[in-house]
Amino acid sequence: MKKTGFAYSAGRRRRYTILGILLAAAVVAAGGIIGLNLGGNPFTGPGTDFASGDALEVLFLDVGQGDATIVTCGGHAMLIDAGGRPSEQTVLDAIEARGITRFDMIVATHPHEDHIGGLTGVLRAYDTDILIMPRVETTTKTFENLLDAIEEKGLRVTTPHAGDTYALGGAVITIIAPAGQDYKELNNHSIVLRVTFEGRSLMFTGDAEGVSENEMLASRFDLSAEVLKLAHHGSRSSTTQAFLDAVRPRYAVIFCGAGNNYGHPHDETLEKLSALAVTLYRTDIHGSITATVTKTGITFRTER
Repeated sequence: MKKTGFAYSAGRRRRYTILGILLAAAVVAAGGIIGLNLGGNPFTGPGTDFASGDALEVLFLDVGQGDATIVTCGGHAMLIDAGGRPSEQTVLDAIEARGITRFDMIVATHPHEDHIGGLTGVLRAYDTDILIMPRVETTTKTFENLLDAIEEKGLRVTTPHAGDTYALGGAVITIIAPAGQDYKELNNHSIVLRVTFEGRSLMFTGDAEGVSENEMLASRFDLSAEVLKLAHHGSRSSTTQAFLDAVRPRYAVIFCGAGNNYGHPHDETLEKLSALAVTLYRTDIHGSITATVTKTGITFRTER
């Protein structure tokens, strides 16, 4: 196992060990999937028997102008972002309500406050087998707080590499982006995940903008997905027409706060979705949104 060091510096300088890929888990030869079913944490949540492995459930949690997603499958759990600092308790309550006692995987897509602000409390309250963060840093207090929590728990940070694959119960998670490490915009460092279960796929895009989308389009990866979590809260800087055409979603989800100061989602994005007859769910309108994937299809239920 090769270890490489990367120094984060936010206010004061500290060094964390980065693992390109965690090889401690079992490697499945057919497809090279890195298994994360380490010990397991069977639990039952509302509406789905997660321990049975018959369904993948995705909770798009309403955290206002921020992102927070809980993915569960076969008694295993993954968290993608945790909203801003004011939403920390909302995320913790949702985790507890679902009976989750530890995570197989936590992904911080990129270090903007509305994605990692609530993650500090989550890391202090819950263990995780793997923590994935892009190799980029900021000088914000929010990022500093996150590094403190990582240090306190003795966690190792895994750097994402496009093409890495992981198992979450019966689901397969593929990292699609970032393709590089040198971007002018922090949003383009966003980790993009494609989750596949029972032949159906969902795409989680962080705040990836057009630059990252173009790199994904130039890659060899299958970008098709029935469910697309739109990047950057539906901003015009993301969801280019070419990218949307490649994904070809039937459903789209947008995280955004009611009456937010950014005008998210932008009309240009909504018009693109409408032209393709994509069914749209928005946290500012529907509250928290749950997608359940089974052998027979995908169903949605909303908080309001």
